[in-house]
Amino acid sequence: MKRLIIYSFILLGLLVASCNESLETDNQLAYEVANTDLYLDLYGFQTANTVSQVYDEFVYSLELNYKGTESLTANLVVDETILSEYNKLYETDYQVLSADYYSLDETVTVSGSSTSIPVTLNTKKIYEELGIDAISDYVIPIAIEANNDTITLNKTMCEALLHVTMEEPTV
Repeated sequence: MKRLIIYSFILLGLLVASCNESLETDNQLAYEVANTDLYLDLYGFQTANTVSQVYDEFVYSLELNYKGTESLTANLVVDETILSEYNKLYETDYQVLSADYYSLDETVTVSGSSTSIPVTLNTKKIYEELGIDAISDYVIPIAIEANNDTITLNKTMCEALLHVTMEEPTV
């Protein structure tokens, strides 16, 4: 009986310790958001999943958050170093999707707290030239850069790896 009580306390201690680690991670994220003027709502690796042969184009939107009051112009850059670092860290072999298969504005004017950045994928061309299986090997590495030195950026929170996947339509 004593062993059961001792094991229960040990298990309870481990449970409390793991909750504390999660709380520290949440606090760190809250700190980073509080000290960043411009950042993506969802950053890092994300998947744009589309159904082939249904539409010629598919628009995936990235949401850019801004804490400032004056309008700001931000640059959108396809940055291959983001993908290189990701491939090295996770031991993957993704490739940069050619700009022939998507459109992305080079600049965006941010005037409110949230601005949508459309990434338009030419699904018909992707399907016809690359195919459904091959497209899953490609990523669009996007970085946000502010044209104003007074804006505080968190590099990680201004990068997105847009992984494009396609599915056959089901009836």
